[in-house]
Amino acid sequence: MIRNSTGQSYWSYPGSLYLANQRHPWIGSDSEIRYQSLPAGTSIYGPHSFDYQFNELGFRCDSMIDPLQHRHRILWAGCSTTEGAGLPQDAVWCHRLTQRLREQLGDQSMPYWCVASGGISMDWCLRQLSMLLPVIQPQVLVLWGPDPHRRELWFEAENPLDWVPNTGQQHARRVLDVWTPAQVVHDTAGSLSIIHQLCKLLHTDLHWQIQCYTDKDQARDLLQAVRYQIPDELKRKEFSSRMRVCDNARDGMHAGPLSNGEFAQALWDEIGQDIATRLAGSAGPNKPW
Repeated sequence: MIRNSTGQSYWSYPGSLYLANQRHPWIGSDSEIRYQSLPAGTSIYGPHSFDYQFNELGFRCDSMIDPLQHRHRILWAGCSTTEGAGLPQDAVWCHRLTQRLREQLGDQSMPYWCVASGGISMDWCLRQLSMLLPVIQPQVLVLWGPDPHRRELWFEAENPLDWVPNTGQQHARRVLDVWTPAQVVHDTAGSLSIIHQLCKLLHTDLHWQIQCYTDKDQARDLLQAVRYQIPDELKRKEFSSRMRVCDNARDGMHAGPLSNGEFAQALWDEIGQDIATRLAGSAGPNKPW
C-alpha cells in the first residue's frame, strides 16, 4: 500500500516482477548461469560487483511511501534498459540524469523513482502508471517505452488469465497470440495515448520515445496529441559505445556504463533543461484532477 500526505492510499498486487523489499545478486537476463557462459572480458563487472535492491513495490528505486512530501518529483518508466539490467544502479542512464537534476536543483533528497522491469510490454507500463501516477503526481514522466511488438500474451492453459510479457517469439508453442501487426501498432499507440491523458489530468509533463518503432508514420497519426516526443535519433545513442568498444553490461546483452553515460548526456542536451525548469517551478501536489 502507498499512502501520501493527504491521506490517499491504494492497494495493489506487487507491481514489478520481483519481490518487494528484497536484495538479489542476479535478475532476469543478468543470471549467474549466463554470466558464466560469456567469454572472459565481456564486461568490467564481476559476480560480486553489485546487486539489485527493490523497494516496497518491487521496483529498483527509492521508496515511494508518502511521495508528496518531496517537492521535486520525476518518474522514469520503461523496460530493462531503464531498470539497468546488468549494471550497478549509479551507472544507469536515468539514475545519472536524476543525480544531474539533484545537483542543478540543489536537492539531494529528491528521490529516484523508476517503474521499469525486464521484458515488459506497453500494457504493463500502462497498468503500473495508471495506478502510480495519481498517487505520486510527478511533475515529469519520462517514458522510454519497450518495443511495441511485446504484448501480454494469453496462455492456452487451465488459467486463461495467466500472462507473460514477452516478444511473442518465445513461448510460441504455449501461447495464443491474438495480435496482428496492425493491432500491435494501434494498441501500443492507444496505451501511450491513455498515459498521455492521465498526464494531462495530473498536469504532468510527458517525454516519451518507443524503442524499435518501425511503423512511425501510422503511430504518429494516432499520437498527434502527444506533444513531447523525444527525437528518434537519440535512440542510436543508447548503444553507441557498445558498438565501438564492446561496452557491455554484465549480462552481455545490454549496453554498459559508457553507453549509458553518453545516452544520459544526449538526453540532457535535448530535454534536461526543460525538465529542470519544470521541476524548479513546482512545489507540493500537482493541481487536483
